[in-house]
Formats: sequence, structure tokens, C-alpha cells
Amino acid sequence: GSLGVGLTDFLRMEGNYTFHAKATYGECSGTRELVWTVHVDVGIDPVRTDVKTDPLGTGADGNECQRMSFTPRDKYGNLVGPGLADDMAISARPGSTLTSPVRDLGKGAYQVDVCWDPLSTLPPAIVIGQPGRTPVPVGPADRRLFLYSVTLLCGEQKEDCCGCTPVRPGHYATEINIHNFSGRDVPVIKRVIPLVLSGAVRGREPQVATITATDRLILPAHTATMDDCCRLQELLLGAAPAGQAALTTGVLEIISTVELAVTAVYTGGDGAIDVQAITPRSV
Repeated sequence: GSLGVGLTDFLRMEGNYTFHAKATYGECSGTRELVWTVHVDVGIDPVRTDVKTDPLGTGADGNECQRMSFTPRDKYGNLVGPGLADDMAISARPGSTLTSPVRDLGKGAYQVDVCWDPLSTLPPAIVIGQPGRTPVPVGPADRRLFLYSVTLLCGEQKEDCCGCTPVRPGHYATEINIHNFSGRDVPVIKRVIPLVLSGAVRGREPQVATITATDRLILPAHTATMDDCCRLQELLLGAAPAGQAALTTGVLEIISTVELAVTAVYTGGDGAIDVQAITPRSV
């Protein structure tokens, strides 16, 4: 036990270590000696590993691509290499994809291109494996998504003297504006959760409604798009309705990697228009 503690404190640098143990025993002072050598590799510590990312743009599939430069270190600050890229088994963490081989930048730094799915619950990262050690994830310290929850109200609610209707009788419309005011193309995910679909109530408590339709697009820098009732019904039903559709209500969930300007324009049964700015939540 004491020898193990001593070795742990002593083996702080990569290299070969030779040990010589000598023991004396018995009344006749017998002795035994043992010499052995061990090789110590640097064990990567994700906390001490420096990571830098440079954006490469958005792929056709909506994934965000970046060039990740990383300098792996152990808990004592020792570098892996240079020249040891082949000694590291580098793969992508779930939600990320490697799109280039690992490049050795010298001085213990390495580089690889990674594309990341904005819908992933994990931030972009790689996983580094070493023989005899547990693989460790390495990536940027933080990754934020912006989520907008927009109420939608579309179609006609007819008179129902015998039942309970979610809104008063009338015609309703919602138009949602999405403005990318940033200087870069942005992947946008849209998910529709209908509480009432074509007049059928689906999410009245204690029931809950789930995501029924998903849409995805790349919104170029300094552009805008909109989702109105025709587009929302098309996502939910597969085609825009012919004529006046029955009432559909619910939530449109908008997810992006940068902050957007989102507004909802509501037209009520009396023709009055209400415009609301939607505040994002950072997740």
C-alpha cells in the first residue's frame, strides 16, 4: 500500500521508469532483489485539455460544422505528443460526426473537423480513447440553443350548443415571423404540438399532446420567413386544406443555434390583430 502511494506521487512524467527492490529476511540475513521497468503514458484529463473551435458553416443536412483544435493534457499539465495522433482512438460523441482525419499541428496540438446536429441533447465533442484507460469526451465548455414556444390558433370554431369548445365560435388565424438578423446562416428546427387538430381535442388535461410534425431549414443571414396556418396545416396533415379548415390549436416550438427575432401575429374572430414578440429561452 505505501509503495503504491509513493509511485502515484512519483510517476508524473511520461517515460520509462526502472525500479529496484531489495529485501533482507531470516536469521541468516538472506536477500532477494527484483528489478523491473514500466512505461508511463499521459492520461488525458478533459478539464486540463484546451479546446478551440472555428465555424465552417452549415451543411446541406442542417448540421453545424466546425474545426476543432485541441491540446490534450493530463492532470499534471503534461502534453500528449507531439506526433502521437495514432496513439489516440478518436471518435465522435453521439450527435457529432467526424468529417476529416486528425491532423498533428505540432507542440502537442491536434485538429479535426466535426459536424454537429443542433437537435442533439449533447454539445459537439469528440471522444479520445487510450489503451487501458476510460475514453474521455473533449469539446467546447458550453453550447447553447435558443428555444421559442409560440401558441398557434388556426381555422374555424363552429357553434356547439351541446359540447365544450376551447375557444368561442369564429375564424382564427396565426402568422409567425422568423427573422435571422445575424451575419451567418442558421439551422432552424420547427416542431408542431397540436392540442386541437382539425376540430378534434387531443391535449385536454389529463391527456397531453406530443410532437406530430417536424420541419427543418437553413435560414440565411439577414433573411426572414414565416409560418402561417396554411403551412402549419400542411405540416400536420400533409397538404394545405381546401377551403375553411376546422379549428387547430397548439404550440410551435422553434429551436436555433443563435438568437432570432420571432413574432406572432394573431387575427381573432372579430378581425382584430394582435402582434406578440416571442422571448427565447436559452437551453
